[in-house]
Amino acid sequence: MRPFYRKDLFRDEIITSNPIAYQVKIDSDEIKFETLRMEKGQSISLDSEQYEVGVIILSGTATIETESFKADSIGERKDVFSGKPTAVYIPCKTTFTIKAAGYGVLEIALCKVKAEEKRTSFVIGADQIVEKEAGVLNWKRTTHEIFTNKDTSKLIIGETYGCPGSWAVYPYTDEESKAVFHFKVSPVVNKRIQVMRDVKNPRAYYIQDDTTLVVQSSYLPVPEVEENVYFLWFKMAR
Repeated sequence: MRPFYRKDLFRDEIITSNPIAYQVKIDSDEIKFETLRMEKGQSISLDSEQYEVGVIILSGTATIETESFKADSIGERKDVFSGKPTAVYIPCKTTFTIKAAGYGVLEIALCKVKAEEKRTSFVIGADQIVEKEAGVLNWKRTTHEIFTNKDTSKLIIGETYGCPGSWAVYPYTDEESKAVFHFKVSPVVNKRIQVMRDVKNPRAYYIQDDTTLVVQSSYLPVPEVEENVYFLWFKMAR
């Protein structure tokens, strides 16, 4: 007897009824931050307008293209705790398309700063990411250098992994410009798990998974002992 199968179950593209999860988390004149969650076959077209954009693949696989550039099926980590990132630089005044190319969920961060110089799009693969160990003792952490302003007009992006129970940065950031921090926690918990204390303004920020903050001159994360904390950060070079 010949085996029975349905050809429609083996299509290359998977049709989903789930909408693209597009979130604007930070929206100011100079700096913006947005996130995307997409399933295989879904795509979205965006315009960078007056911002240069760092497209950071947090998890999954994507195809990203502009009128003159294409990065096909890039991204290889299942989550931010599983290796180095893949990223694409998109200059200002550029229309670009992002398509989910893998079988898992694609999660992307869009880091934007205002820029006037229109440069050329390029991709940075995981094998090009510089990994460093910074700090000692209870403020030791691992960092990934993604974009510097040698690569871009004004955009600087990195990732930091804090050890459980440790400061991620010590003693505090005293940058003249504001920075955006986007957090992931492993394992994901529903309680608040760490504190950032503003040096100039006496208040605390309680951080959970997927929290995004704009900070300046602040102490950075102090996680509880049992969780690992990741944050993507970016700022505008002055």
